[in-house]
Amino acid sequence: KKSILMRSANAVCCLFLEYTVGDEGLPDVIAALRGHAQLKELRIQGYNFGRACCEALGMLFRTTSHLIALELANNSIDDLGLSILAAAVGLNCHISRIGLANNQNITSVGLRAFGN
Repeated sequence: KKSILMRSANAVCCLFLEYTVGDEGLPDVIAALRGHAQLKELRIQGYNFGRACCEALGMLFRTTSHLIALELANNSIDDLGLSILAAAVGLNCHISRIGLANNQNITSVGLRAFGN
């Protein structure tokens, strides 16, 4: 499992590359990010993760107060996973952008969780 943590003057951005780790390995990577309180942007695209990773991301949101952008395109997030994310995002009012393109298991039911 490879990851790259990039730092710049404006943001700290973590990009995960090369391996599809799915729900088995990605929660461990997400847990390791909890110590990066200044994390501003997180991109986890195309890793085929679902509910277990949504739960791990929810824990990350509770400890990362500077996160403003989250890109989760091309995964396997479903309505329940999205509801878990929505509840966690509600605890972190700084998140202003969430990308969910090509998560085929999200319906209008899951999207309504962000409206509550």
